[in-house]
Amino acid sequence: MLWAFYRQPWTLPAFGALVGALTNYLAMLAIFRPLTLTLTLTLALTLTLTLTLTLTLFLALTLTLTLALALALTLTLTNYLAMLALFRPHRPVPLFPPRWRRAL
Repeated sequence: MLWAFYRQPWTLPAFGALVGALTNYLAMLAIFRPLTLTLTLTLALTLTLTLTLTLTLFLALTLTLTLALALALTLTLTNYLAMLALFRPHRPVPLFPPRWRRAL
């Protein structure tokens, strides 16, 4: 946020180093002083809602892609059948018209 208002060359490296040091400190705490996880009601509800929303989004995306594929396939088949109906000759075209046949 500071870079948007105060464009000095030192702001990005300084805040990058600060964020990196804070992240490293938290990682070291998590590795060497792990907390025992107690499953509370809040954590259980959070996990349940997260999994439910993830599953709902996955199913919605799957349904959307399935419907899009079915629509594309239907349109493709419809266009193919229409093309066959339009370009298929209904009767054979003679090589010589009938008036030329009499002369031969």
